[in-house]
Amino acid sequence: MHFNLLVSDYLHFEDYKSALMAALEPAVEIFQLSRIQRVGLRYINRISIPKKDASMIYRDYVRSPLDTHVFAPHQLNSFLTEISFDLTGTKKLTIRSGLLPAQIDTNSRIYLLDLDCSSPESVSLSSPAITSLLDEYHESIESEFKRLMTDKYWKYMAEGKGT
Repeated sequence: MHFNLLVSDYLHFEDYKSALMAALEPAVEIFQLSRIQRVGLRYINRISIPKKDASMIYRDYVRSPLDTHVFAPHQLNSFLTEISFDLTGTKKLTIRSGLLPAQIDTNSRIYLLDLDCSSPESVSLSSPAITSLLDEYHESIESEFKRLMTDKYWKYMAEGKGT
């Protein structure tokens, strides 16, 4: 059995946790579950980058793990990477990121930043255990997101312009 809660917008993380627990508790009761094989929290961010010279200036907005100098003298059009590492013995973070191919009918490019935090071990299904894990995952994802974004990105988001 798989259980996913997909939410595209919410104001506060507490709202998300409440909605998740309200949806999960009846499933636990109906199927008499006591443990979960994998608990995860995933944020998929589609970050708008100014279209002009996006394949060169995306680094002004996002700290990418890709060293573009390796491909010199060629200029990258698009790329996608996946990096996974242990944060602790019970928590792992997978980051998928990259500059997506240009779309003709838009005036921006999208840099994908997909942050997925999870536990590799099964977890007790108690509400306090799950909400505690979600808080840990949220903190880890938020911290990594902030680390990967540049000051220019925050300015771009506040002002809505790339320079």
